[in-house]
Amino acid sequence: MNLKRIACGIAASCLLSVQAYQPVESGVLPLQERLSVMAQDQKRLDEQLSREDSSAEARALAWRRSKALAAEREQLERDIAQAKSWAQSPLLMHAAPVRVELSSAAHEGSKP
Repeated sequence: MNLKRIACGIAASCLLSVQAYQPVESGVLPLQERLSVMAQDQKRLDEQLSREDSSAEARALAWRRSKALAAEREQLERDIAQAKSWAQSPLLMHAAPVRVELSSAAHEGSKP
């Protein structure tokens, strides 16, 4: 009897994980939005650094902030690449529903 309960529990957990599957593109959307905000900040900092009328302190602060943004951007890009790599792994994504895989394959085929 306990063996049947355990088997039902495992089957239910697998079924629930399939229903909770989310495509990687929507999962990394907040990271991509942060990257776009960071690009705007970087553009503003570059403009501030190129101004001749800025004080040395303001330029130094902009330089430090620019370096911090670059490091954060690199980390976010690595995180996105890692998430996409994990999404391609059959060991991690074995429970994905077939219709999602087909729709992502169709979406990739429509890209130029």
